[in-house]
Amino acid sequence: MGVESRDWYRAEKRGAKSRLLSRRELTAVLLIAGALLLLVSPAVRDRLGFELPFGLEGLVSSSATRGGLRIEVIPGGPGVTVGSTPLYARNDPWQAWLADEATCPRGEDASAPVAVQVQVMLCLANAARQRQGLRPLELSRVLTLSAAAKASDIVRCGRFEHEACGRPVDETARRYGHRGAFGENLYMAEGPLVAPRVALDRWLNSDGHRENLFRPEWKVNGIALHRGADVERVRDGAIWVQQFGD
Repeated sequence: MGVESRDWYRAEKRGAKSRLLSRRELTAVLLIAGALLLLVSPAVRDRLGFELPFGLEGLVSSSATRGGLRIEVIPGGPGVTVGSTPLYARNDPWQAWLADEATCPRGEDASAPVAVQVQVMLCLANAARQRQGLRPLELSRVLTLSAAAKASDIVRCGRFEHEACGRPVDETARRYGHRGAFGENLYMAEGPLVAPRVALDRWLNSDGHRENLFRPEWKVNGIALHRGADVERVRDGAIWVQQFGD
């Protein structure tokens, strides 16, 4: 309060020509600044297909954070966080089952390459299972191909459901050669909510998905992440598909 009071006092002493910005003017300035920061962020530039001129491309970075999209003019320097969607529910009862950054790095990095996020999801799922006293799962090439096909069907037919395009739940898995018991979890979201740690938390907080994840008979799983999905109300979102087998 002291700094604010001194600034106000000095502005008054300088007279009307040097008055402080009104609330409406300040809001307009902040909106313009936010729009400019969004325009130069990597996510928006990739979407619109342009690069910054004069060698400025390497000076701007963005990343998903707990509070939204963090935009920095100089990586690691001052920046602004746009959006305020919380990644996790308040008093999340399953927070302790979510591996931290030291155990599964980049768990909240929604901009990481797909292959990286798939490995992070595997790490997170196995950490949760181990805390539950269950054995970890191995990544299955067959079920990973099947999971990717299921995600593609969801996008192609525009319906977020296990019976994508009207096919039986396990149709893609059987087509790719999986035999035996089968299970599947789906998740779809936008923005920073697509990060693997957030997706796993949503599954943990859903009785059916959590029961599926913690079934002791599972030995293998397949994981797929489909980005750029326009399905139902989601635009430019992502779909996670995790399939299980014994």
